[in-house]
Amino acid sequence: MKKHLKTAGNVIIVIVICVLVFCCIPGRDNIIANVIDTFTYKEIEFTEPTKEQMLSDFDYMIDVLRTGIPNISESEKLYGFDFDEKCAKYREMAEQCENGFDFYVLCNAVLADVPNCHTYMGYMQSSYIASQMCFNAEHVRFRPNIGGIADAWNKYLGEKMEPLYDRDNSALFLYCDGHYMNIEYEKPELREKFGQEILEINGRPVSEFVNEHLFYSKLSYDFKNNIPYRDNISFNLTDGEELDALVLCDDGTTKNIKLYYSLERETAYNEASAYAVLTDFDFEEAMQEVDESSYTLVYTEETDTLYAEFTSFDYFDGEKLKSEMEKYAECRHIIFDVRENGGGITGFWEKNIYAPLFKDKMIIDNESYLELNKYNCNPFGDLFESLYYSHEKLSPAELPFETDSAYSWYKFNEYNEYDGEYTGELAAEDRDIYILSGRNSASLTDEFIYYFSKNGLATIVGENTKGEGIAPTFMCQSMPETGLVFNYSPFIAFNSDGKDNSVYCSAPDIYVTLTRDDYVINRKLRLEGKDTLTYENRLLWDTELKYVLDKIAADVDDMPAVAA
Repeated sequence: MKKHLKTAGNVIIVIVICVLVFCCIPGRDNIIANVIDTFTYKEIEFTEPTKEQMLSDFDYMIDVLRTGIPNISESEKLYGFDFDEKCAKYREMAEQCENGFDFYVLCNAVLADVPNCHTYMGYMQSSYIASQMCFNAEHVRFRPNIGGIADAWNKYLGEKMEPLYDRDNSALFLYCDGHYMNIEYEKPELREKFGQEILEINGRPVSEFVNEHLFYSKLSYDFKNNIPYRDNISFNLTDGEELDALVLCDDGTTKNIKLYYSLERETAYNEASAYAVLTDFDFEEAMQEVDESSYTLVYTEETDTLYAEFTSFDYFDGEKLKSEMEKYAECRHIIFDVRENGGGITGFWEKNIYAPLFKDKMIIDNESYLELNKYNCNPFGDLFESLYYSHEKLSPAELPFETDSAYSWYKFNEYNEYDGEYTGELAAEDRDIYILSGRNSASLTDEFIYYFSKNGLATIVGENTKGEGIAPTFMCQSMPETGLVFNYSPFIAFNSDGKDNSVYCSAPDIYVTLTRDDYVINRKLRLEGKDTLTYENRLLWDTELKYVLDKIAADVDDMPAVAA
């Protein structure tokens, strides 16, 4: 009997040791999540959520936003809104949702109404959910068959959007230096119908209508004109709220037309084509090796200038790009264009853009703060993350800023070093580097801009970024009833000037933005069927790029002649 008890005791000890060892394995929760994905995944038919389920989930999302984003009050000051009043309006709209599509559209627009670049609905597709690399991601994936739920939503949303995706009936207006300009150019009758620019809606400036309504496009701030704006807005000719619009025509005259505002149609206009291909798209596979279409390199020998546009840093392997950058290590002038780059994977730009061009170490060193409330209480997916992000717990009284919070906080200290690998003779001070920043430069791209600026390595030209590059990551949550997944940014982090990075973002050294006149040139080129995004055509209309090239040309002219 004693022998059996001893054996049983030894087995228990071994089991306990195995459990403790497993708990200390880096990536432990990711392993668990993958196991859950594998053994619970099954295809399911979409079931329309009930009114009670939708309202319950909507209240959950609003509560996360209210309590999970500590700097929402700072956004209120800048943008001039009352978030509680907005939430009351949102709730009334939620009560009118008739089906899952209405609910998704509303949630998407509500999150876009929060001026915070990581606050948005996640794509409902299994590989996207699995590829999320943020706090709480593994816990979201602990939900049994979250992949099956996501794929069911994916198919449902695609089917709902398809009949609403009507480009022949819609016009998209792009925000440009205080104006909303028509970008439709494929059909002459639509160009004539919608005009060149929308000036007024129902007798009021279009900017007032934009601020009072929900849109698919993210709410942002124009620090030049000191007004909130949407990157773009769209209207159609048949469905939704009827509007009397005043538009400016190409010939300089104005006319009144009828337009219709429909949040459902606008969402379909922006997302239908994406959802059409998402079913067979593998996000995890796409992130592995750098896609050559995500960067453009153009070298001009006369001025020894490299123009390097990067539209994404969202890759694990950047060796192809790194080998390309090594070819230009002796380049006298470099222009990094990241205006359309929404971010990517930690370490990508340091290893594949910075390292081949510089000798010294790039030091990533910042602080950020996270309130430990009921949604942010367990930010770490596993032990590896808790070790990677050095942190300490603080009371509200110990914070370097004022807060009404009664909760404890985490202070995160991020520190990383990346070796420069350039071995040539050109000194850093003998090279002029410019970064073109813009309204879509966000997350890791904001970090790229921030550290080049902080280390005095580049002159930043353009607009304020979308921010949030000097916080560790973002947070995701799964709605309890419907399984819809959304993200938000719960961190407070400060720029070198002491302003909140999430709210005020990273400011350029020289503020230059696309002018209305240059946009008209861009539009004319498109009307002629030309690709405006080629480097040669950018020279005709791209205000920021032309500004930098003029600076480089002046620098070249001032350089002393080399003796024969």
